[in-house]
Amino acid sequence: MNNNLLKRVVWLAFQASGAMGMGFLHSKTADEMTEDGLWAVLKDQADRGIYLDYCAGRMIKTGFNLVDGKVEVSPKIPRGDYQSWSRKYSSAQELIDAAIESLNKEEQPA
Repeated sequence: MNNNLLKRVVWLAFQASGAMGMGFLHSKTADEMTEDGLWAVLKDQADRGIYLDYCAGRMIKTGFNLVDGKVEVSPKIPRGDYQSWSRKYSSAQELIDAAIESLNKEEQPA
């Protein structure tokens, strides 16, 4: 579950981020980048921590780690001018909670 949670936290941060400045030249749409596609590129970093600076043109500038079985996101309080995902999630905890809620919805029977 924790790797799935880390994967979802990273994905939600990516989705909530936007291209900034010249990043629009490298920005990928939802059709071009999927959660599994992003994770395929990043999963080898998961054991030592993932840091996304610019990812597919999106300014994320955030660290994602598993520490003692829990997902940690740094910075805990993002800045809108650096962590563009903060326009949707006002804190790392809000981002983590959204990922947990998203995964829980998937696990519930239809």
